[in-house]
Amino acid sequence: MTSTFPDRETAERVGARRGDFVVFRVDAATMHAGGLTFWRTDNNVWLTDAVPPNRLTLDG
Repeated sequence: MTSTFPDRETAERVGARRGDFVVFRVDAATMHAGGLTFWRTDNNVWLTDAVPPNRLTLDG
């Protein structure tokens, strides 16, 4: 599964548009293996109904 942002720098640039930001890493592979469904929009944004908190880690 491909991430929405190919690298941390892109995520930071997008997050900085709104001021202060935090970058989280989402363990999408484990979520998908556990049966959660993901959808990809026309502009390459990945969506899911929910992200369990134990599948998030601070990146950096």
